[in-house]
Amino acid sequence: MKDSYKVILYGIILVTVFRLGYFAYDTLNTIQPEILDSEGENNTNSETQEILEKETEPITEKPDTSVEETEEYNSSINGTVIGTILDDSGNPISEALIEIGELSTTTNENGSYTLSVPEGTYYVQASKIGYSQEIRLLHILAETTNDEDFSLRKLGIVIGDGNIISVITHRGSDVIDSTEKSFLESNYAIENKIINVQWILSSPQLWNKTITSLSEIDIVWGGEISLYENMYDAGLILPLFSNHIIDLLETIPEQVNGTEIKRVIDGEIYWIVINSEPIALLSTTKDPQLAVLFIEWMLENNIR
Repeated sequence: MKDSYKVILYGIILVTVFRLGYFAYDTLNTIQPEILDSEGENNTNSETQEILEKETEPITEKPDTSVEETEEYNSSINGTVIGTILDDSGNPISEALIEIGELSTTTNENGSYTLSVPEGTYYVQASKIGYSQEIRLLHILAETTNDEDFSLRKLGIVIGDGNIISVITHRGSDVIDSTEKSFLESNYAIENKIINVQWILSSPQLWNKTITSLSEIDIVWGGEISLYENMYDAGLILPLFSNHIIDLLETIPEQVNGTEIKRVIDGEIYWIVINSEPIALLSTTKDPQLAVLFIEWMLENNIR
C-alpha cells in the first residue's frame, strides 16, 4: 500500500517539474534582448524592429485609382464624326480634306470620311482644290456619332489667281446655292476674278466669337438687327464707303414694311437691309474694296 502512495507522489512531482520547466522556457524566448550603450542604458533600435515587423506583413499590390488618373482617362474618350462630301451634281468627291481642330483626314473614293475627335466645340472645314469651301461649327460629345455631310460647288476654270469672298450667314442651302451661282456669273465676279464664295454657316448667337476666332471673314449676312448693333459695339463692322451703294440707296424708300433699310451712325452707313435680311462689311475683311462688290451686287440685284 505504501508503495502505491510513493508511485503516485513521484508522478505528481514529475508533472510539476515538467510544467515549471516549460513555463521557464517559454518566458525566456519572449524576452527581447537589451542593447546597452556605453553608459549602460537601453538603446534598442526601434527602426530595426519596424523593419522586422514589415517583413512579416503580407505583400499585396493595389491598382492605382487616383482621381487624376481617372480624369485623364475620361478626357481621352472621343466622339466620332462621319459624313460624305458631294459636288453640286451629287457626285462623291474623293481626297477632299476634312479639318476638325488640329485633326484632319481625307475622303475615300465614295466621298466618305470618319474622324475620331475629343469632346469639345470645333470648326469643321471641308475643302478641295477646284471646289468651294465650307466651314461649320460643331459640338462633339464623347461616345457619340455626329453626321456631317457637305456639298461643294465645282469652280470654273480661271486663268491666273482667283479671288475668294467669305460670308458668314445662317441662310439655308437653297438660298446660298442660288446666290453664289448668280453672283459668280455676274460681271462683278468675272471682271474682278472672284472665283468662289466661301460660306461660313454658324448660329447667329455665335457670330461674334466665330468672326473673332476665324478672322479674314469679309461679310455678314442675315440675322436680327440687334446682332448688328452688338457687332458694331464690338468694332466688327466697317462703314459702307461705296459711292455706288449710296447712289443705289437714293433710289429706294428709307423704310420697307416699317423697317429702315439702312443704319446711319455719325453720317456713315454701317449696314443695309435687303429682302428683310441685314448685310454688312466686317472689319476682319482682308480686302474691303473687293468684299464691298458683293454687297453692291446684292443691292443692285434686289432693286432690279
